[in-house]
Amino acid sequence: MNALADTISGIFGNDVTIAARRSVGGGCINDTAVLQLSNGEQLFLKQNTLTHPQLFEAEAIGLKHLICDGGPRVPLPIACFRDESHQYLILEYLSSGKRRPDYWEQFGHQLAHLHQSVRNSRCGFEIDNFIGATPQLNEYRSNWLVFFRDMRLTPQIRMASRYLTGALRRQLDALLDRLDQFIVPPDGDAVILHGDLWTGNAMTGPNGEPVIIDPATYYGHREADIAMTQLFGRFGGCFYDAYNESWPLQPGWETRMDLYNLYHMINHVNLFGSGYLGSVASIVNSYV
Repeated sequence: MNALADTISGIFGNDVTIAARRSVGGGCINDTAVLQLSNGEQLFLKQNTLTHPQLFEAEAIGLKHLICDGGPRVPLPIACFRDESHQYLILEYLSSGKRRPDYWEQFGHQLAHLHQSVRNSRCGFEIDNFIGATPQLNEYRSNWLVFFRDMRLTPQIRMASRYLTGALRRQLDALLDRLDQFIVPPDGDAVILHGDLWTGNAMTGPNGEPVIIDPATYYGHREADIAMTQLFGRFGGCFYDAYNESWPLQPGWETRMDLYNLYHMINHVNLFGSGYLGSVASIVNSYV
């Protein structure tokens, strides 16, 4: 653990040490802990092997892109480093507080503000990153449909080829050929996306405010973020009303949610196996 201790002393001074380390749960990919420093400060630590050597570098870059005055709170990245066998990401520690009564309303307005405020002329990102433990390709494309087909659906389908056989594979191929019947261009430039915005990656901060964590950041169509908020239980309260009040979604957005979430469901096949094939088939059958 010398690399960790040396990094702490390099940031906070040679007299600052790790006084205590408390392991915390909440994820199936990384080892996580809260560090109590001798100066009284607390930090959040993520640790993993070097199997995916850019895992934390990509996360830190993504978090920095999501920092926006008026947007949801994001834990600030403090240091990203590695030793011979492990990689580490040190983040600002945000304790979980009691949710404000207007939490979901605030969240909807803040996410709309983030999407409106941080833009790019092209879809993609400056670095490939990960969706869960699966590599996520982010090579820039000027066209959202092309990006979603070539950088999202096609790589996942290719990785899942041993599961996606027969009629289902033929349906997926047909869907790729007909995406232009369903996907609409963004209303303006591509926007910054969290990329993995399900309920597990939305927490309540120390002041009861919305906080977003564990991103798979890229620039794309804002509907992809909205879709993910509905995949494993919808965001609550008046989140969607508040978002639409701040920046109305394009007509017919509800009909495209499952299509965007197809990316995540095929990824779950790749991560966890054939148990998710039924969900993939259900989505595909609704479009083809």
